[in-house]
Amino acid sequence: MSEGLAELGYETHLFYVGDPDAPASECRCRGRLHLHRWCQWLSKHHRAGVYDGEEAKRADLCRSLPPYLVAEVVGPRVRSGRTVVVICEEWQTAELACNVAEELQRAGWGDRAVVWWNANNTYGFDSIDWPRLSRATTVLAVSRWMRQVLRSRGVDARVVPNGVPRRLLVDLRSVTGPSRRRRTGREVYFKMARWSAEKGWLQVLDAVAVMKQRGRRPALIARCGGPDSTTGTIGPEASARGLTVRELDRPAQIAELGLTNDAGSLADVTHLRFAVSEALARQLYATADAVLANAAYEPFGLVGLEAMAAGGLVFTSGTGEDYAVDRHNAAVLETLDPMEIVERSAEIFASPDRGLGLRTSALETATCYEWLNLLRAHLLRPEVPNAPKRPLNQSSP
Repeated sequence: MSEGLAELGYETHLFYVGDPDAPASECRCRGRLHLHRWCQWLSKHHRAGVYDGEEAKRADLCRSLPPYLVAEVVGPRVRSGRTVVVICEEWQTAELACNVAEELQRAGWGDRAVVWWNANNTYGFDSIDWPRLSRATTVLAVSRWMRQVLRSRGVDARVVPNGVPRRLLVDLRSVTGPSRRRRTGREVYFKMARWSAEKGWLQVLDAVAVMKQRGRRPALIARCGGPDSTTGTIGPEASARGLTVRELDRPAQIAELGLTNDAGSLADVTHLRFAVSEALARQLYATADAVLANAAYEPFGLVGLEAMAAGGLVFTSGTGEDYAVDRHNAAVLETLDPMEIVERSAEIFASPDRGLGLRTSALETATCYEWLNLLRAHLLRPEVPNAPKRPLNQSSP
């Protein structure tokens, strides 16, 4: 989103808990995108990732950023006649958003600088002061499903979906779909998600086991992990279902799998025990016969959209994935029954044209969700409360 705003000509400042060894500030996008790595003094003592020392970082962010933001970023631009929009996201920034809004009111700039807070997940919802947040900010939601969750708490919201950067979109003419399955009978599935109950891992393993029992030749490439880098018990769970397991420790080993050829060296489950880069993820999205984004609930489901952008065929869970339309651009699962994956995949693979049609429509959908298109449609419209209104060739927020 930040890159998209900068590309559209808006001066954009992105504040986040940053790498302690990187510069405190940095400019990109021809000087229009300003990165601010905050809380670096704390990150030096918590090097296991952004969630290490999370509460200390959250408290410091909420205390130290509002006065700096109002005095050094918002103030000079308001005094020069510009409107400033502050967008905060996730539960960790709810108090921050309130503090910024209240600081703006005290400075007398409440009508020239507005605060939006975006709900991207339900984590931490029980810790949010909803009445205060609703008074102080305009609440956004990442999907219609997420908006319903907010309404159940008495909070209304405007839907602004996630997007994908333009660089992730492949050329529509390159979308063909894997031919390996038609040649060899090997069905390759890719799943990348945290190892947790709601992400649907056991449903997938059960489905792969049933496929194998029925004489099909499924192969699951799995990357399970999370903020703490744990990989769960996928090996033992797969073995308990009679599935063979191979673990890869280095990205270079992917080349040995022969994904674009016969995939003959694949085990029933290939477990990737390393971080998957953006480039590798796109390769796996495109070359797998299906990407399984089948969580029990997804507030938005960014993996599914990114797979579509790469020309992938996606199975989604049908919760917050507003972009997914069953049998048009995806297979939208209605249940947690593994047999639905077994039967829907057989249905799709029964016709070579069916999968290709889904992939083509999926990529067309992903193009609509490219960030520049989303920003123009959802945030920069005149009817959006407090939306930026200055022409892009003039001073902009």
